[in-house]
Amino acid sequence: MKLALFFSQQPFRFPNPIKKAILKLLVDIGVNDVPTLHMIKKIQKHAVNLCQITTRSLKTSTGKVVHYNSIADTIRLELARPQIWEHLNFYPTLSECVSELSECNK
Repeated sequence: MKLALFFSQQPFRFPNPIKKAILKLLVDIGVNDVPTLHMIKKIQKHAVNLCQITTRSLKTSTGKVVHYNSIADTIRLELARPQIWEHLNFYPTLSECVSELSECNK
């Protein structure tokens, strides 16, 4: 998994012959459990699918096609970011006493 992530880092976009040479070198020096190039590509494709925002199309009653991003994907990606997570407050909080005005509907 770490090797697949290394191969997909932005400054290290290796062409396939270089990837094959690195994998062969790892096998030759005796590293255990070296993945195949096919498995690395499969892991990279899966990672891209997990991290992308889905753009959907909708045809309106007037015939216009509208494209929009999935709000669920946007929220999922924002919640995964530690810089954002620490500033979020989820309401209502379940406690015995009311500590903020927004919790008055308890």
